[in-house]
Amino acid sequence: MFQACALNRPLFFDCVNSQNAQEGGINVLCKSEVVARARFGVVDRPQEASVKSELAKWGELREISVGQEIQGRGVEKRLFRTAAHKLASWGCKCMLIKAPTDDLPARQFYENMGAVYSNEIVEQNIRNGTVYNAPCALYLLDLGR
Repeated sequence: MFQACALNRPLFFDCVNSQNAQEGGINVLCKSEVVARARFGVVDRPQEASVKSELAKWGELREISVGQEIQGRGVEKRLFRTAAHKLASWGCKCMLIKAPTDDLPARQFYENMGAVYSNEIVEQNIRNGTVYNAPCALYLLDLGR
């Protein structure tokens, strides 16, 4: 998925803003190639959240992808924190995170970053015209801290 990056090469974090002020992303570059990325945005109050709140805005972490050759260098943490900070700067009070129920390393990472398990949901994905039901663990991160 990503280009290889020698461990001794510097990484550059490049914030990407979409034309819609409610979405953004971060690309991590090594030798001008993307080696990791995060995508995030503002969502309407989610129906699947078990915690009912008067929060006006919710943020959602939509993706964190880190190339295998740079895992363990703290890139994942920096992407997560930057996404949370950006969402908070947009007025979001909570960040939603979905992880496949069987992806234990991802779930443990989100818990280590302070996200709290809320409940399990079934997310529908459509690929090539076929609907797939994917069980996901829903996590919430309080951005007001």
